[in-house]
Amino acid sequence: MDKRQFSRANVAFPAKLLEIGAEDDPVRIEVHQLGEGGCLLKGDEFLGVGRVFSIDLNVSGNYLKPIGRVLYEYRGKNSEIFSGVEFYGLEEEATKTVPGISKYFESK
Repeated sequence: MDKRQFSRANVAFPAKLLEIGAEDDPVRIEVHQLGEGGCLLKGDEFLGVGRVFSIDLNVSGNYLKPIGRVLYEYRGKNSEIFSGVEFYGLEEEATKTVPGISKYFESK
């Protein structure tokens, strides 16, 4: 049984993560799935369950910068690392944009 509140679309585009309060360089990562409530990220390293990031997303000209918290992580078949991220702190305009982005990718 799927516990997700929102559906996700399969996607493949780059994003940047910056840990809240950190001065480090952003982590470059790939968005693997995108939905209204969060995303699934694919990368080379575990990010750490519970870590909070701002996420720079530029999808088909739509720029969003939600805050996300890593809920779970697992290693894929080809040793890639997947991190499930929950969005929060999206501005009202962004909450309208994300469903449109998801629908765009679902139609492809």
